[in-house]
Amino acid sequence: MKFNHFALMALAATTLAGCSTVYDGGHAFEEGWRKAEVLRIAKAADIARPQFSDCRDGVSAERLASGQFAVLTFSRMGRSRVHVAPVPAGSQWHAGDLVYANVLNCTSALVSRNTSAAGSRN
Repeated sequence: MKFNHFALMALAATTLAGCSTVYDGGHAFEEGWRKAEVLRIAKAADIARPQFSDCRDGVSAERLASGQFAVLTFSRMGRSRVHVAPVPAGSQWHAGDLVYANVLNCTSALVSRNTSAAGSRN
């Protein structure tokens, strides 16, 4: 039986490339970064529970009462998921904004995917 080394190398390269996605700006998938879209900005109490991933857990009562949170949608294994992330005071995020969000680290700020708006939004 003849073994095709080229086919094996192509399969290995494809597999490795699929497992090491790094988005623009160095936001690595394996570190929790996902391409997301802002659905809305709201107070913690105005966002339904449960969500797929939620950064309101473990937040102080004061922050929950006074802070704003972004409700985001992102794709996970072909399904739409919802993530809730804190929004720093003074941020100018709006529904429809495209962002990178870290669904594994709630201290990571949202990052704009729109390079023309990157300088004008936090």
